[in-house]
Amino acid sequence: MKNNQWIWTLVQGIVAVVLGVWALIGRDSALTVLSYAAAIYMVIAGVIQTARALLNWGLKDSTTELVRGLIGLVGGAIVLILAYFTETSTPTILLILAVVVIAYGAVGLFSSLFARGGRSFEWQPVLVNVLLVILGVMILVDRSQPIDILLWTAIIFIICGAALIWYALAKQRNTNEVTPAI
Repeated sequence: MKNNQWIWTLVQGIVAVVLGVWALIGRDSALTVLSYAAAIYMVIAGVIQTARALLNWGLKDSTTELVRGLIGLVGGAIVLILAYFTETSTPTILLILAVVVIAYGAVGLFSSLFARGGRSFEWQPVLVNVLLVILGVMILVDRSQPIDILLWTAIIFIICGAALIWYALAKQRNTNEVTPAI
């Protein structure tokens, strides 16, 4: 992890924990807030990953990162456009969001496990991507048999956020350690 990259991971973790707590407290508006937050996250992450893939084109994992970036960018933008500019129903928007989150998480999981481009294995991306896939599947399941989607979403966001915070702090500590001269 580059010197300051741990800060962005820490911010993502804090935001995830705050959104998870919001889902527990603000149940009336939480579904709307979480939907917008997930779509905005997908767009921002999609832009970053697409740009990174294009700048690093030719490396082993650049194609996978480009696919994932485009899924986040296009899928998140579609959800935001439908939610903000159209009269599309909430269940339809959630269905699209679920498919985007599953696809984004699945490609990220594939990348974390099989297309690392020579990078060492890291558990944090695997955990986050598994939780994204689970979240998307839960949204789909909620359509057929009601579950407390906000409770489970809150739990996933809090676990994901705590993992990101722990990972960022561990990486920050490792970058600040001085390697003794031999």
